[in-house]
Amino acid sequence: MDEGFSGTVRISNISDFIAPNLNCIIPLETKTVEEPLVAVRKKQPNGSKIKRGVVKISLNDCLACSGCITSAETVLVEEQSFSRLLDGMSGKQLCVVTVSPQSVCSIAVKRQMSVSEAAKLIASFFFSKGVHYVIDSSFGRAFSLEEAYNEYCSTSSRPVLVSSCPGFVCYAEKSHGAFLLPFLSKVRSPQAICGALVKDFLSRKLGVPVSDIYHAAVMPCFDKKLEASRRDFYAHDSEIRETDCVISTGMTLVI
Repeated sequence: MDEGFSGTVRISNISDFIAPNLNCIIPLETKTVEEPLVAVRKKQPNGSKIKRGVVKISLNDCLACSGCITSAETVLVEEQSFSRLLDGMSGKQLCVVTVSPQSVCSIAVKRQMSVSEAAKLIASFFFSKGVHYVIDSSFGRAFSLEEAYNEYCSTSSRPVLVSSCPGFVCYAEKSHGAFLLPFLSKVRSPQAICGALVKDFLSRKLGVPVSDIYHAAVMPCFDKKLEASRRDFYAHDSEIRETDCVISTGMTLVI
């Protein structure tokens, strides 16, 4: 598994991360709260008491939390891997994989072949696994660049912060929320745009229900897994992700 991690984590080799099944430290943090003078108990319309359920924390909540010192990469490697991709594809009517040009170029250099040959190799591999369409994320990038230009022109009175790294968005949210968030660009990334095109446009174009479409992406950065897990990128306010799974260039090289 070490081959799947980024250079920083691989070099340190320090076990400072947690797995999803370990206890969260947030409940251990105690806060002083004054006892209420009046206790209010909610009831159902029929007079019965409301049952209290167990609160569940999603993977996205865990990754966006600053409560513990953890390597989000470990959690994401377990939750989004090639084996999970194959499991997710099974039984789906339509399977689409988006590949970033950076990943194609990296594989071309590693395999000592041209970029076009690497693109054909990647496409052939996914076709052999039952994928119906393999698309280039450059298509989504064209939309992203145009929208970024329009946003900049319409907000010339203030600066616009743009980053290709989802990790920067998490940093801005957790460390400088009120200060930086108003200046963050609202334009989707190429991966997010391709996810919307697949789960919205392609769904309507081919008449395939969104729930019966599986969309995966091959990206050069592990933080793209975190981006795909955000609630901002769920289809039609549902529990369906626009990008179901993200695997790294390194994972693609291994398989």
